[in-house]
Amino acid sequence: MIRKANHRRGSWLAATLLSLATIFSLTMMPVLTGLGGATAFAAPAASATASSGSNQSAHISTALPMPFSLTAYDISGNLAVNNNVSWVVTSAPSGANGQMLTSVSSATDADGKASALLTLGDKKGTYVVTATVEGSQNIDVVFNAFAVMPPASASMSSGSNQSANIRAQLPNPFVVLVKDATGAPVAGTSVMWSIKSVPAGAMGMSLSASSTMTDSNGKAFVDFTLGNLSGQYLVEASVIGLEGDPIVFSANANVGASATLLTPSDGAMLAHLGSTLAWDNPEGTTQYEIRVIPMNNDGPGINLVRNVESSYTIDAPIFGSGNYVLLPGMTYTWQVRTTSATVVAGESDWSPWAFRTFKTPTSSSATISLHHLGNGSGMIDILHPTLSWENSNAEVFYYEIQISRDPNFGSGSGSPFLYWELRHGGLTSPLNSYTIPNQFGLEAGATYFWHVRPRIQGDGVAVDWSSTSSFMTSASAQ
Repeated sequence: MIRKANHRRGSWLAATLLSLATIFSLTMMPVLTGLGGATAFAAPAASATASSGSNQSAHISTALPMPFSLTAYDISGNLAVNNNVSWVVTSAPSGANGQMLTSVSSATDADGKASALLTLGDKKGTYVVTATVEGSQNIDVVFNAFAVMPPASASMSSGSNQSANIRAQLPNPFVVLVKDATGAPVAGTSVMWSIKSVPAGAMGMSLSASSTMTDSNGKAFVDFTLGNLSGQYLVEASVIGLEGDPIVFSANANVGASATLLTPSDGAMLAHLGSTLAWDNPEGTTQYEIRVIPMNNDGPGINLVRNVESSYTIDAPIFGSGNYVLLPGMTYTWQVRTTSATVVAGESDWSPWAFRTFKTPTSSSATISLHHLGNGSGMIDILHPTLSWENSNAEVFYYEIQISRDPNFGSGSGSPFLYWELRHGGLTSPLNSYTIPNQFGLEAGATYFWHVRPRIQGDGVAVDWSSTSSFMTSASAQ
């Protein structure tokens, strides 16, 4: 009995010593607690996985939206901390430059994580980054990223010039195509949509979305529901900063047969400041009305009622003579409606309008030559001179002119007096000229600078000024 008792006492003592040894061993090992509550040991990593960041895409020469991140584990599956990690771009498109990482060496943190952010190079394609965790053995974790070209242009793809009954959704969506500088489609570009113009008093028209993203084919789509009144509806697609922005789509809500517009195509860019508009008339047409309306009604237009025809020609300007209708660099709406009335038609006798838009070609100041004053000397003895210029582009007739003692043509407080006027060059005498008005004469003994540019109106974008010329008024000028 005594031996048996001693045996039990010896077994208990051995177990107690073993437990103390285990506790002592564990308390001597560095232990950390990760953010998720997992236990992390300062032990060599035995494995590692990509946590986040792989397979992102961004524009060339920009940083990815989020860093690459990995998590390291020791042989027991615990988070492994304080393990060195090296980061290297191991593959890039041929000829790429500028790709870089925010860190080429780091260490796993209390959550066993390490991260680095990649800035893509200047070539589109796949970039590969390898992170090597230095543990019980080196462990490679591979991340991929994709560089794409930024969008450069937006254009009308399809959907404009549709017709449907009032309150109906158009059969096909409006579609915008976005491309990069190489002509390749660009995905992931936001296109903003807005209703630009509707018949007066119309209600109920709607877009399926105010913004949509381009798909893998570079196309963004939106559906449009017409309002409760017949007539033209204009929808604008905008991709700010891109060539071609904004893009105007047209649709016609009708309650009966309309003329079928033929040429120019909807949204067409004209080659000159003139065009022949053509259409097919419904059977029995006796008269038609045609309107050509500048965007925002900013400029001259056309509104005519004529006996039946299937085309109308807007003649290009003849400088110094006439045909001063279309202005450069802006959008126009042209619309036709018909009637079978044999006398003066009342409003109820007319068909619904058929609508399209076109854009006129932009102009440039590069074709403008300024005439020098003072017989080439630049010195004049009058305070009300006539400034004149020539333009080898005879279609341009409407101009802006600035004259100032400030070569930068400042208009703020404290700046010299700035003459900033509009002139119809085809109507001035001499042609393409501006005369300083009697009530605002120049100053004697001063140097003046002046330049001109074609006037752009409506939804057009102002062009650069011509080169600057200068002249001096003598001290005795009157």
